[in-house]
Amino acid sequence: MNINDKLKRAAALAAAAVIMTSLSSCKRAEIEQASDSDKAETTDEVVFDLTSSSDSYSLVSSSASSKAPKTVVYVTGVSRADVYGSVEELSSTGTLAAGSPVELISEDSGSGYTRIKSGEGLEGFVKSIYLVADKDSVTSGATVSVSGEGTKVFEKPGGEGSVVETLYDGEEVTLLAKTSGGYWRVLTSIGNSGYVSVTSFNANTISQTESQAAFQPDGSSGTANTTTYIYYDGGTPAAISSSSAASDRDDTLSSASSLSMETKPVTTDPDSSLSAAVSAAQSSVGGTWSGTYIDLITGQSSSYNSAPMQSASLIKLFIMGAVYEKYDTYSAIEPNIDSWLYSMITVSDNTCANNLVNMLGSGNNEAGMSAVTSYCRQHGYSGTSMGRLLLAPAINGDNYTTTADCANFLASAYNGELPHSADMMNLLSQQTVTYKIPAGVPVRTANKTGELESVQNDAAVVYADRPYVLCVMSENVPSGAAISAIVDISSSMYSSVDQ
Repeated sequence: MNINDKLKRAAALAAAAVIMTSLSSCKRAEIEQASDSDKAETTDEVVFDLTSSSDSYSLVSSSASSKAPKTVVYVTGVSRADVYGSVEELSSTGTLAAGSPVELISEDSGSGYTRIKSGEGLEGFVKSIYLVADKDSVTSGATVSVSGEGTKVFEKPGGEGSVVETLYDGEEVTLLAKTSGGYWRVLTSIGNSGYVSVTSFNANTISQTESQAAFQPDGSSGTANTTTYIYYDGGTPAAISSSSAASDRDDTLSSASSLSMETKPVTTDPDSSLSAAVSAAQSSVGGTWSGTYIDLITGQSSSYNSAPMQSASLIKLFIMGAVYEKYDTYSAIEPNIDSWLYSMITVSDNTCANNLVNMLGSGNNEAGMSAVTSYCRQHGYSGTSMGRLLLAPAINGDNYTTTADCANFLASAYNGELPHSADMMNLLSQQTVTYKIPAGVPVRTANKTGELESVQNDAAVVYADRPYVLCVMSENVPSGAAISAIVDISSSMYSSVDQ
């Protein structure tokens, strides 16, 4: 076993140990079927091997020196990467934009984070998958979909190494870095990183207009062809055209001189955009729909049919709010409170949610649910109420909320207006269920989802150049159609406000 394999194995084992520890107080998330199916599944994050020499990502010099030179790496794969003061608390102390050069202070020792220092003096830990040594490899975290059932994500570029995940047709991945040989490093929706052939990307983001003969998946050369790619970098469409063989393709993709900007559809009225997008979804797939948008700069908001609907796991936003409002009191008597909060939000663990409700009621579930409803009334979330525990039948009533309540809650947390707002935003930014609103935008998000048999909901802070909150709820729609429609609504709203 070479040193790279040992490092990756150690990183994977350490990451698994951290996750298992954080979930030790809750059993594996139970997925409600008839009442609240939350996709509550934990996954281990595969840490990108920063020492891989196959992509020119080696960060450590093999030559001995009495005074080692500074090692510079670059932020990639996300529009802005959070910098944390410590790996244990993961409280953001600042952010770094894609392409930012930073000094490597210490390499990933298995935690999934690397210690860095920016030129402005910002020092802390960044997720290791968001660092590369080659500046030409930097991307801004574009989201693309794959074409073809059974698309493989390989451990190494060029289709080499083990298969870390197999993707379904239409599944979306985040572009972490440009690589050579016709493969790009990506982050999948469940947190795995690896390499996918560029020929597997869907035509909505990367389209090949001519023969693929010159671009074989194994990286071998072929006959020259004129090929056009549409590459979404940080939300800005750029057409890249070239006439080249396979050996030149990656140079073409990374060449700034090859970019020619296209006109992106823009709608300047978010209110009209929201109404048009949500009503189009309702007309297309039926059912009942609701949506709310809030501009986080101006506070301007608009809603489409913001009547109370089944909340599914969106009720966990308000459980979290109620807990954090009296966090100091509860944390002094309940040692599992942080673990429960983490699991309830990031993987939508229902058992942990119920544990927190029981804690709010001092051991009485009914009192705990009443405490959540009272919290909502006190803060003006008039359309939200809790009538049952998660996983429990709705004998005495269901859980309800509105898109306006959820959007206003997220806006208040974003603006630091609620107790422990930063902690709440930190948890929401680690959400693992990202195939709805987050899938429709090429920037980072902080979101909470909710699902029932015929309900699909999502509420998110979208960190666009002009940040905003979007919440969408649906009832009586087949899950696949509803999810696809929410992605379309998200994409339409991003286009209307990202100018």
